[in-house]
Amino acid sequence: MRSHPLAVVLALASLVALSLAGATGCGGASGGGAGAPDTAAHDEGQGADGCTCGAAVCGTDPCGNPCGSCEGGAVCVAGACEAAASCDFTGFAAASGTATLKSGAVSPVLRYEAQALPSKDRLVLEALLGDGHDGPTGPGAYDLTGSNYADCGLCLLAYKGCSPLGCARTFLADAGTVHIDALPAAGGGDGQALKGRVEGARLREVYIDPKTFASVPLAGGDSWCVPELAFELTADEQVLTDACEPAGDGDRVGDRIGDFTLTNCLGDTRSLHALCGSKQAVWIAAVAGWCQVCSEKVPQIGAYYEGHKAHGLEVMIVLGEDQAGAKPTQQYCKAYADAHGVDPAIVWIDHGELTGGWQETFAKIDPYAQGAQGGTIGLPWEALLRGVDMRYLWSTNSGHGDLMTHLEPLLSK
Repeated sequence: MRSHPLAVVLALASLVALSLAGATGCGGASGGGAGAPDTAAHDEGQGADGCTCGAAVCGTDPCGNPCGSCEGGAVCVAGACEAAASCDFTGFAAASGTATLKSGAVSPVLRYEAQALPSKDRLVLEALLGDGHDGPTGPGAYDLTGSNYADCGLCLLAYKGCSPLGCARTFLADAGTVHIDALPAAGGGDGQALKGRVEGARLREVYIDPKTFASVPLAGGDSWCVPELAFELTADEQVLTDACEPAGDGDRVGDRIGDFTLTNCLGDTRSLHALCGSKQAVWIAAVAGWCQVCSEKVPQIGAYYEGHKAHGLEVMIVLGEDQAGAKPTQQYCKAYADAHGVDPAIVWIDHGELTGGWQETFAKIDPYAQGAQGGTIGLPWEALLRGVDMRYLWSTNSGHGDLMTHLEPLLSK
């Protein structure tokens, strides 16, 4: 089992080997009819350099030679022609894309993300580079067959129902091929080329366990076919260090969180990065005035803080909504702190006009929302950051173990 690809930077879990070297092949012609392969193109696909089509009747072989094409409106999925009706969604029209390579004091992680408009659907290619991760090592054809998010060194995902809180539906490719023509290398700096294409991919709707990262196909879930998608762009390299980065280098577990500013019950304004290097750990809890479970949890957090603040613990109780779901006033915030027996200086107001509660917090820290359209979270939601560099270690919805698994070692330093 391994952790989420971007959590690998903290070595939160070990990797299990997954062979990605298997080439998609292209073999003999099949009969005619709707959806049958173009046999003339297929015959041309008996590739050079030992590349053959094997059992595939469409697409290309690992060397890029044609193996055939599908007719009658069929689509090529993992080397076979299938009726387009077998796919609930077909294709991906990328309107924009970015590529980032994270390296430095961590295992290199490459992430390519494309977004479609106006739907805001996302397609993401994640690759674990370097020794021992079974990700791509250079140009070549990489098979997606049987991929599980817990151990894929090269993962192809797609998302639907996306909002600032997250995406409601997740899809993972377990068939198809990623052809890589140019691959950035750690230490090469910005501007390195990432070039390739996705071919014959089938993505199935899955649930990804936030603790183990194992992906489980949803019963009755949809499928998403991507016959072909080419990408060519340059990657920005982020060299991670043990220091705060004002803009951050991401919002997910393993990333350093960028700076943001809130005001507490006493009217004091402070930025998150004002704590950099002066604290061992920052414990963040998102709460609301209408949340009964929060009313039970907040006094416990406050008591733990009083007992451990001398060891370098900082707590931020982030109040996003009052009892009516509206923006908490400063007066309400102070009354909330007093009623729950916590220092009003550690209770912070975060409610914006655009997205309502916790706007600033969740803009910088991915809550890994799941569930209904647009994503949902349960309250209280908690997260832990490492004080030296504001690196995101764990949250209620993501990261292995529980909060204390990560907090206690930090406070013992």
